[in-house]
Amino acid sequence: MSKTATLLMLISLTLSSARGGQVSGVVVAAQGGEPLASVEMTLGSVNDENGRQRGPIRGMLNSGQAVRTALDGRFVFDNVEPGEYVLGATKAGYEAGGRIARRVVLTDSQPTARLSLSLRRSPSIEGRVLDADGDPVAEARVELRAWAMSETRRTLRAVRAARTDDRGQYRLDSLPPGAYYVYLNPQTLGMRQGGVLYETSGVYYPQGATPAEGAQVRLGWDRTLEGVDLVAGEPGGAVAAGTALHEDGTPCPECSVVVFGVDGLPAASTRMADTGRFAIYGLPSGEYAFTARGPRGSGLAIEKVYLPDERPVEMTLRLAPGQQVSGFVSIENAEEDGELPLDRATLRLLPADPMAGGIPTGARVSADGTFTIEQAPQGLYRALAFGLPANGYVRRVLYGGVELEGGMVRVTPNGPITGLQLVASFDGGAVQGTAVESKGGEPAPPDGIAILLPQQTEGASDTPSMAGYQSGDFRFGGVAPGEYLLFSVPRSFAWDWSDPALLAELRRRATKVKVKAGETVTAEAPYLPGP
Repeated sequence: MSKTATLLMLISLTLSSARGGQVSGVVVAAQGGEPLASVEMTLGSVNDENGRQRGPIRGMLNSGQAVRTALDGRFVFDNVEPGEYVLGATKAGYEAGGRIARRVVLTDSQPTARLSLSLRRSPSIEGRVLDADGDPVAEARVELRAWAMSETRRTLRAVRAARTDDRGQYRLDSLPPGAYYVYLNPQTLGMRQGGVLYETSGVYYPQGATPAEGAQVRLGWDRTLEGVDLVAGEPGGAVAAGTALHEDGTPCPECSVVVFGVDGLPAASTRMADTGRFAIYGLPSGEYAFTARGPRGSGLAIEKVYLPDERPVEMTLRLAPGQQVSGFVSIENAEEDGELPLDRATLRLLPADPMAGGIPTGARVSADGTFTIEQAPQGLYRALAFGLPANGYVRRVLYGGVELEGGMVRVTPNGPITGLQLVASFDGGAVQGTAVESKGGEPAPPDGIAILLPQQTEGASDTPSMAGYQSGDFRFGGVAPGEYLLFSVPRSFAWDWSDPALLAELRRRATKVKVKAGETVTAEAPYLPGP
């Protein structure tokens, strides 16, 4: 091959390579602005080979190329075809163990894109666990607990846990910002089946027996909270023992017993002896709910008792069968041109008594609006309907023609509940829009949750509505007329909705929307990464 032909080939290859698009940029630390090396960068196409959108953001990111940033924080993706992409960045110790994502669009006329991304260092907590003599406690379980919404209930959940080492030290890292309780799990001594003996009591930092007696710790980005030490306390002096029985009075050795405190959190659990007996030693004195469940959910027993110190309390937990709950959904203002279909709706009973430890139960609604729930355990529930067509929502719940306050229904062992009526209204509005970094600002990270928080609106739920989004766009349907706060958060958020300071911050930063009957409101949801 001649030198001229070789030169022409090299020029052709260079031009061909130059025609390929390029995505490049730099990643820096949000606090300080220094370049971040070894950040894993991914670039995935929004659409698959057939032109269809891939769906979840993580699917887009996992389907493409991957590189790491250099020592100066820079990265380059070469030979990128025109199209729409999602650029992701992740690094251990940053962004609460997750990753940030940005949309990138390349065209024939705009074949390159250069971006600057910043990652926030995740907060962490560390400390020691000591015994009453000041000696380290090894293998102690330390939990980080936060308030969360589970369906319509506010519960305190463990979001992260760690064990202490031989020096009694623990560390919890890659945490999302938020308000937390640090909890030292009680330690137990091994006993024969049918009993549990506590060696230490549970402790909420700094030295509380309950969340109310403990102190919340607040974590923001780029903060390490050191010296969060806990002292394992002496076990309580309360003793509880009893027998779990089937409905017919025979022992239930296959039952499980779980004890709940007044905060709705499990305080103890144990299995039965072959005789159906159980015993729990070392609980702090106080009020508890003892629950026994049969195998595969066959029956529930609940006994609320006060346990004093140094005086054993004997009880019998006899399983009661679940009850049938039946009724219908009526339409308050159906359209004149025909009935609305209800066969895609679901009736749900959500436990309202935190001490009962109830389990949500439900049933599909038939086309004629009727429903039947089989084997609903005893307890207090909130009746809700999900999946109502059009802009439907439940305005009222009635039983025997009497409106039930808060839609609360109590299931008892006395007999089935028939004729429960949920009155659905279809004059609800809708709220739709886009999550943004700030009001009128850049789009928010594309994978998050939009939240619509009622503002003491009559007829509306007293808990937040949540809608996950993948591209920043969201929609709430069936919104009761009233006033709301609208904002968006990361999927890993952990907030205490009862915190007055948080509510004041939301009222300041969230978008206020007023929903009217039958109208659709379009608004931006400011992205709030943490309280």
